[in-house]
Amino acid sequence: MSAALYAKRQGIVSQIPNFWPLVFESAPPEIDAYIQPSDSELFGQCLTGLDVKRFEVPLGPEKIEQGAEGGDPRSVLIRFEFAENEWFEDTVLEKKFWWRRSRDGWTGLVSEPVKIHWKKGKDLTHGLLDGAIELWEARKQRGDMRARDLPAFDWLSRLLDNWNGANTSFFTWFGYVSSRRWVSAEESVTATEAEKERRQKITDGKVQEGEEEEELADPEDELLEQQVEVHDEGDTLASVIAEDLWSGAIKYFSECEVAVSMQANADPN
Repeated sequence: MSAALYAKRQGIVSQIPNFWPLVFESAPPEIDAYIQPSDSELFGQCLTGLDVKRFEVPLGPEKIEQGAEGGDPRSVLIRFEFAENEWFEDTVLEKKFWWRRSRDGWTGLVSEPVKIHWKKGKDLTHGLLDGAIELWEARKQRGDMRARDLPAFDWLSRLLDNWNGANTSFFTWFGYVSSRRWVSAEESVTATEAEKERRQKITDGKVQEGEEEEELADPEDELLEQQVEVHDEGDTLASVIAEDLWSGAIKYFSECEVAVSMQANADPN
């Protein structure tokens, strides 16, 4: 479906009461597994909109004519809109995911944690999201996005010992950074250029596949980073929302409508 058709669909579904809450009610297992009863209550009461943008892709032929360069279509922005509610002050929550390449050849989605301004006593993540924000800011201030000799690292690591993606709120997803480690735009550009050069050498016959030296990932380094990742499957969840739930929203809404109707007809009262 084109961007124009998605925009037209947005206008139509915005007129349907509880459209997006019902879509999430019928979400596929990859999403539903992370929606706790408290999350479902929040969505049901105040989720008013969902939007997905491939923000690194030029917006139409006119942009290309103006010299705009396309980025990676796998980079995605997911935007949630909410009515005023009892849980947080925000009416819009946006999370960006960048498709990047690391020096050791890994490719995948990375993201910056997004702060939610929880109302007193209403934090569904029980401090996990705030902990992810604090560690992110502490590392930025240090100038080292893998710094671990920080109180924020120790605190979040201890907190996560008692939680995991299966029993925490969907909203911990807003704290996701990476399935391995943070990869900056600069590292990704350098790694991508190195990969192009490597492939060109293979094409030119200067080296054979597998002969060139590669920087290997450090398993211990990755393990330490996973100690402070508040949502292990954050990249998978983003992909399923963008590629399945968003594109198939009408289908999921219809399935939920049918289920509700069948339940009502089966109820003798």
